[in-house]
Amino acid sequence: MPRSATRSAVASDDARRQPRYLDVVTVKERLHHAVEAMTDEEARAALRTLADASGDPVAWMLDHAPLDDEPETDEERQAVAEARADRERGVKPVPLEDVLAEFDAE
Repeated sequence: MPRSATRSAVASDDARRQPRYLDVVTVKERLHHAVEAMTDEEARAALRTLADASGDPVAWMLDHAPLDDEPETDEERQAVAEARADRERGVKPVPLEDVLAEFDAE
């Protein structure tokens, strides 16, 4: 059987197996439900597939970028600890726009 015929047969089988309530929700709602049911690993794979299919070179590069393998410095660990402590005390983060305005970097 040609590949396109196989796909349409599978699609029609899927349509027959779908619960009736899926007929009244949008495609995006169905996608949302599917994503909610995924494991983190499945979601990562789905994101890679979407990035590859989008044709967006930035999305592709981000998806295929190597992990940062530089060891974290003591200074970086201290900065992260201070930021987390601030958040626990309820200190609100400073919006980027405010920082840029303060340094006239807009």
